[in-house]
This record gives sequence, structure tokens and C-alpha cells, in this order.
Amino acid sequence: MSAPASSAASDAAAGKLRAAVPTILMGSFFVTSLIAPAAVFNKLLFLLMLGRCALDLFLSDQGAMRETKAPFIVLLIFTYGYFLSWFNRSDSALALQFFLASSLLLLFYYVRRYDIDVDRLVKMSGVAMMLATAAYLYSKLLRDYPLAAPLAAAFEKVSLSAMAERDYFESAVLTLHIGTVPFLFAPFCLWAVEVAARPRVRTILLMLVALACMVLSGSRGLLAVSVAFAAYVLVKRFSMVGRVLALIGVIAVIYIGIDFLLSRSQVLDVQEGSNAVKIGHARSFIDALTPNSALFGNGLASFYFSSGSGVNTPHTEITPLDMARYFGIPLALLLYLTLLFPTLKMQSYLGQNAIYIIAFTLYLLLSATNPVLINSYGLLVVLWYWCKIVPQPPLTFRRVAG
Repeated sequence: MSAPASSAASDAAAGKLRAAVPTILMGSFFVTSLIAPAAVFNKLLFLLMLGRCALDLFLSDQGAMRETKAPFIVLLIFTYGYFLSWFNRSDSALALQFFLASSLLLLFYYVRRYDIDVDRLVKMSGVAMMLATAAYLYSKLLRDYPLAAPLAAAFEKVSLSAMAERDYFESAVLTLHIGTVPFLFAPFCLWAVEVAARPRVRTILLMLVALACMVLSGSRGLLAVSVAFAAYVLVKRFSMVGRVLALIGVIAVIYIGIDFLLSRSQVLDVQEGSNAVKIGHARSFIDALTPNSALFGNGLASFYFSSGSGVNTPHTEITPLDMARYFGIPLALLLYLTLLFPTLKMQSYLGQNAIYIIAFTLYLLLSATNPVLINSYGLLVVLWYWCKIVPQPPLTFRRVAG
């Protein structure tokens, strides 16, 4: 090979590597945020990407910012809540954590600047989470085997993982999960859409393994919304007669399932520990509501007395309730509308995108009983959804000459 040809090949390879760096950084951020959220590495990656994104925004005269201002709207709402928390009794560390977490959505512009395939990262992260769940299961059940003990300790330190017994049925049920397991809903939805379009054994197996991880985690709501989405996607492929028959079948299954749960388990029992706590949270929120708090809120991580937990608490499992307490009902509604409708271009919500609106709506419903939204993995789900919904501009960023 001649020297000029060799130099051209080297330049091409270097160019491909430079082009791949943003995807590698974002992929590393996804995986570390999900498997080791308590580690420092993902925070360093976030600062690196956010800094580069900010530089690009200052040097651009058009692009993704024209398509949506949703990240800044969310950040402004959380900024308001953070400053308001200074004037009310609140958990200052948790308030700062919520405030900083909201800035994760600014990475939407980084994704668009470098045309990153977020679907690919979501599916890759889902596989990584399932492998991590298998490794954690190995470390807890086979404690005497090589590396089991240090592996279990590492997971519990950086992955917010836990193994426990839940009293759902007549006998206790073992649950074991990575703390960020609700994120599996995003790759599960992508695999379900793929299976509906073109069934493949590999994709079906991925869905089944994801469901197994959800069952193992004991996350009832997560399992319910995932199965509901898969059923919806698959039934859409049926004829009208098939849809009617499927609806009848679903109603029958729901009836049998509810009858079983009411007679042989505590899943739907208001006296069951988790259910009783959530009901107490909601009742205490209504009791503590005043015109001022309803309109303006009390700030991020503000304390209130919950009869569910029997203590003053800054945070509950009912995310909409917490958002209303933090920001007031009007801003809480604006927040949810912004999350669900990040762009004003109505065509973005039609056609193939409609199915992802249903998926994200199910995730928002899940957040009504589980704290799965305003945290690192929940906002990654929001980021993925926005990338599906907000249209890609022909030219994302254009550098200003000079």
C-alpha cells in the first residue's frame, strides 16, 4: 500500500472513531446509570457530555432547540421547586438530587447533535440489565461459589439491589432485583413492536427474559404495564373479528385473575403492607392540602406527615402526588403535559408514533404507584420517548462561521 493510500485509510479510521465517540459515551452512560447508579463514573460521563452539548448549543444557530424546548421547561420547573424548598422544611440533599436529575434531559440535544441511535442503546442496556440480574441472582443463591460474595457486595453498594420476601400470597415470595429494573419497560416495548412486525425467536426470548426479571423483582405494576403493552401491540395485528375475540379473552383472563388475586393473595388487598402505605400517603396529602400549597407547592423534597408511613416524609412512591406537593397542581400538570407532549407539532403524535405515546402513558401510570420517573433511570425512559416523538430536523446543528 502506498503512503498516500495508507494515510487516507488511517484518516478514515480516525474519522470513524471520532464519529463513534459520542455513541460510546452515551452508551456507557446508559449502562453505568442502570447497573451502577451509585458509582461516580456515570456522573463524570454526564458532565462531559453536558459540557460538550452546552458548547455546541452556544455555537449553533439552529437545530433541535427549534424542535422542542421541553428540556428547559422541565429544568425551569425543577429550578422553581428547588429554590422554593429553601423556604420550607425539606430534605436539602434530596431536593438537590431531584434538581440535578432534571438536567439529564438536556442530553436530548446531545443525542440529536450527534445523531445517536437511542433505540439501539436502550436495547443494549436492557440486555446488560438482564445479565446483571443473572449475575446478582448467582451471587445471592450460590454464595459459596467463586466471586459470589464480593459480587453480591458490589451490587448492593452501587446498584441499589436487594433480595427480600414479599407477602403477596399465602406464603412469602422471594424477590430479587436490580434497583433500576423499571427501565426494562423501554427495551421490552421495542422488542414487542419488533415481534408484532416480524416475529423472531431471538426477540421473543429477549422479551421472555425481560418478563422473568420483572417477575423476579416483584414489581407488580411494572409487570402489569409491560404485559398490557405487549397485548395491545399484538392485538393490533388482528382483524376486527380477531380484536373482538381477543377483547373477550382479555376480559375473561382479567376476571379470572382478579378472582384469584382476591381469594388467594394480598396483591389487591387494601390491608396489604405496600397498598396500605400508599393509601395513607394519598389521604394525608389531601388532608394537608391548602389553597397556597395547591397553587404554588412547598418545594422539592418538602416534608409532610403521612399516615401511611407514620412519619414526616419528603418523598413517597406516588410520584404525581409528590409533584403536586413540590410545585403546586398547575405546575405539576404542566410538567406531565411536557413529559407526554414534548413538541407542539401534532403530526409527531400520529401514525407510527402513536404506539409510543401509549407506551409512555403506561409508564406514567406506573409512576402513580411507584417512584420510577424522577430519577436517573426514569428520566432515561423520558429521554428515549422524546427521541421517538420529537421529529429529527434536517440539519440538527450548524456551526456559526468564525
